[in-house]
This record gives sequence, structure tokens and C-alpha cells, in this order.
Amino acid sequence: MAIASDPLTIAKWFLNKQPMTLKKLQTLMFYSYGNYLLFNNQHSWLSEKLFNEKIILKNGSIFIKSVADYYQKYGSDVIRTKKAIDKKLLNKKAEVQLEVILEETPLNNGMYDSIWNSHKRKILELSPNMIGLDEDSLELNDGLIHKVFLENYQAMMKSKQKVK
Repeated sequence: MAIASDPLTIAKWFLNKQPMTLKKLQTLMFYSYGNYLLFNNQHSWLSEKLFNEKIILKNGSIFIKSVADYYQKYGSDVIRTKKAIDKKLLNKKAEVQLEVILEETPLNNGMYDSIWNSHKRKILELSPNMIGLDEDSLELNDGLIHKVFLENYQAMMKSKQKVK
């Protein structure tokens, strides 16, 4: 089993590749986390995680506390800083998958919002009886995140088969 990576190291890794807002950064980290759960837990029940920190849906956006706290001074501005990364805090398997996520996620057009809205709808659909942290926040557990990504992945594969 791979050792979980540090969330701030992952955030810095993404920002070293491409400037983006804190909101997009946290959403991209959510995509990475969900895909990591989906593709690295074939034979064990969600024991392998990208990072060990709670992911919260807060006011309709993804919130990862350590990342939000570290980059809060940027507000909604684009973060254009490059930081040194301690490679010991980022496992190699994670780095390979982060490259794929960054390459396949359209950050600069309407597709980004469409993808996020699809995931958000699925989260709310699959968690109608979950009790939130407060009326505007919902902690996303690994089982829910895995289910959201699995169902979206299966739907995508079905649509690709129809095109053939």
C-alpha cells in the first residue's frame, strides 16, 4: 500500500504546473482524490488514499482546510506562486495520476463547470439523508466519494460505447 501524500504538497504540485484560483485548486484536488480512490482500491476497501484530510462540500464548493488556510490570502484571485516541493511527501503513484488528472481536466472553459456540476449533483443525489456539519457544509466520506466517481465513470463508459 502506498503512503498517503501531503495535501499541501499536492496543491503546490498543481500550482507549479498551472496557476489557478483556490476554488479550482481544491476542486482539482477532489477530482484527484476521487480518481485515486477509484483506481487504486480494486482489491481493498478504500484503504489507499491520495491524502489524509477531510473533504467538505461547503456552500457548493470543495473545501480542504489545510489548503484553504494556506492560500486564503489570495481570495478568488489566481494563485501564481511556485513553491519548492519535498518529493518525499508525494508518493510516485500519486504523481503519475496527478499528471493524468491535470491533462484530462479542462480548466479554462465551460467544461470545467459542467464537470463539477455533474459531480456536485451526484453527491447531493447520493447523500440526501446525510447529516451535514452545519446547514451549508457536508463532510464527504470515502464511500460516498468512491460511489460518485464510480457512477460517473460507468456513465462515461456507457456513453463511449454508444458512440462506437
